Amino acid sequence: MKCDPNGPREANIARKPLEIPLEQWVAFVDYRARPDKKAKAEQNTINRTHQTMPHTLGSKSIARLENEMEKQLGRSVTRVELFQASHTTSDGSFANEVARHNHEDLIIRSQGSSENEAFTSVFGKEHPGYVRGMGLGVVPTQIYGSSSSSSRRNEASGGTQAEINELRDTVQLLRQQVQENEQRFQQQLSILTQQLANQNQNIATNQVLAFRDIEPQAPTRILIIPKVKDGLSGLSKAEERYIKILGYLLYMAKVVANQEGLDDGFRIVINDGPNGYQLVYHLHIHLIGGRQMNWPPG
Repeated sequence: MKCDPNGPREANIARKPLEIPLEQWVAFVDYRARPDKKAKAEQNTINRTHQTMPHTLGSKSIARLENEMEKQLGRSVTRVELFQASHTTSDGSFANEVARHNHEDLIIRSQGSSENEAFTSVFGKEHPGYVRGMGLGVVPTQIYGSSSSSSRRNEASGGTQAEINELRDTVQLLRQQVQENEQRFQQQLSILTQQLANQNQNIATNQVLAFRDIEPQAPTRILIIPKVKDGLSGLSKAEERYIKILGYLLYMAKVVANQEGLDDGFRIVINDGPNGYQLVYHLHIHLIGGRQMNWPPG
């Protein structure tokens, strides 16, 4: 039975369902016959004609549908799943092409962003106090959080991004420094190699002493790890490079001493101190005759 607000009062009362008490039904008929309620019903009828994407739930609410789906699936359902369930018929087909197209668009946009962002992209901004596709009673703060929470999340995200950018800049700077150090090392090694290519060729004293000016910012110490058990040196590649350069420097010092008419030899003053099982050496190469060369240069 259905109450017709525009029909005779007696006829509407006669349509009373058996399970409803008479006094309640009469009050309902009179309520529906009020001018303001009749005007609202007429406006709702007009509004329904403007709908381009009607749902297929009938009198069932979105909240009831969501509860049924969660019990059936054993988990929470998404907004996209609710949209599909509320706009398809019993055979799985969509109510119309508009609903089908919007559902496909939601799935595509959800892959590159959040569900909430996907709904905003497809349907536009939410109306105040309402969340599209979630039914009555669900407010934006339940889905999106409060504005203050969103602000805090944005601030935290901004701070995290700033830290990431700073770390990237630091890594880039370190890479440049490593590359520059490698270039300086190759430059030093190339100079030494060229000078030792012909042992019979005289090496000018000022060329040897100028070696200390090639890399003025070099560290003032070289770390040498002594041999450990089983005859392993324990040296890193970087330390092996410095020792190789040290060997060239010692050889050149001897050549200079010979060609300068000094005694055939030189002495090394070693300043060392314990550091676990490692020793740190600071070498001063004193050519006989008073000249001095330092290793590392600096």
